[in-house]
Amino acid sequence: MNSTNGENSMDTKVNTYRTTAKVVGALYILGFVVGIAGSALGTPGQLDMVSAMSMIIAIGALLWVRFGFAIAFNSFQTVFPLYVLHKFGLGAQQTGYILAYMGIILVAMQGGAIGPLSMYFKEANLIVTFLAFALVGMIGWTFASTIPFLLVAMFPMAVGAGSFNALINSAISKAVTRDEVGGMLGLGAGLESATRVVMPALASYLLGAYGPSTPGYMGSLVLAIVVVYAYLNLIVKSNFGG
Repeated sequence: MNSTNGENSMDTKVNTYRTTAKVVGALYILGFVVGIAGSALGTPGQLDMVSAMSMIIAIGALLWVRFGFAIAFNSFQTVFPLYVLHKFGLGAQQTGYILAYMGIILVAMQGGAIGPLSMYFKEANLIVTFLAFALVGMIGWTFASTIPFLLVAMFPMAVGAGSFNALINSAISKAVTRDEVGGMLGLGAGLESATRVVMPALASYLLGAYGPSTPGYMGSLVLAIVVVYAYLNLIVKSNFGG
């Protein structure tokens, strides 16, 4: 009898987590669409002129940056419910509130802030800046010891992730000709999707084998490398958008 009740309770938690994930995912997609529209309206129609070599460097760098960010972010996103369950003992309802808090920030950044910021700052500078925001949040998430600390850490994470996703797709679309936009965005999406195949299993294994903060260590290291790489290749070497 107790075994049956325990199984029913576990099934209920799993179903609630799935429902929460669907809601947050819908918020994320909505924010992404609105953010792309806002970025397109808030930025000049023509990409600033750069040399052919700089453009080649920029296109490759943009794809690698998107791939690296996806590795880091999915190490956080895919195990977050397990993380808060193991580290703080939070149930599905409390986890849902936290994810909704993050989703609201994502939508606000993508839909309201990116367009105006893109009018005054170079896209490459914004990409690197918001990657750094996400890195601060990732490190904070890794070392969070209380719920308030976790909520504070998730603010720069949400700001950085929400802004980066709108900016990187806008930048890729401007770095190629109109005929190549679909192919390049598809390639970027394919690289990102590949991380969604690998990272859930890897992050879950690390969490179970070495503790709930271990995926955060990995994600922070990867994201730190991405920040340095983006700075060197988008700003120093290619002068993208400059």
